[in-house]
Amino acid sequence: SMIPGLFGGGQAQSLLDGQRQRLMGQIGEDLNNTLLYVYRDLSDAEAAALVRAIAERRDRAAFATLFGFYAGRLKGWTMRHGAGAEAAEEIAQEALLTMWRKADLFSPDRASVSAWLFAIARNLRIDRARREQRARQHLLTEVFEEEDPDRPDGLLDVAEREDLPAAHAFER
Repeated sequence: SMIPGLFGGGQAQSLLDGQRQRLMGQIGEDLNNTLLYVYRDLSDAEAAALVRAIAERRDRAAFATLFGFYAGRLKGWTMRHGAGAEAAEEIAQEALLTMWRKADLFSPDRASVSAWLFAIARNLRIDRARREQRARQHLLTEVFEEEDPDRPDGLLDVAEREDLPAAHAFER
């Protein structure tokens, strides 16, 4: 299934996830009623016309066609560039939902639909990597801040419990 469960990331991420699930639920009916697997390539003109239909009429069938054509390609590209399967699926979905939300910003004079979508996916992948890096740094900071500055080495507690007889022997 191309609709994953929620993943963590705070209140803003939860809102995005909820928005994604609502939109995917609304579009899910169209996905079931539309040709999901396009067996031939979409021309740039055909893809641009579908994006235009989304921008002008919020055409869910046009979105479903683009979703069916690009979701697997975006997921595969994202996995080849270092994302795990679940993250790649989420990035592919978010890229396509960004297309849905920002279809009116697409300009066929500036890029093809494919180039636009892959640029969106690339930026989402970079954003995710940065968030994960910040989370790792925050976790490391918390670990080091929890250490008592008066006792920087937790091993002292073990030695203290043994009354330090061996440690005093080295001082003589």
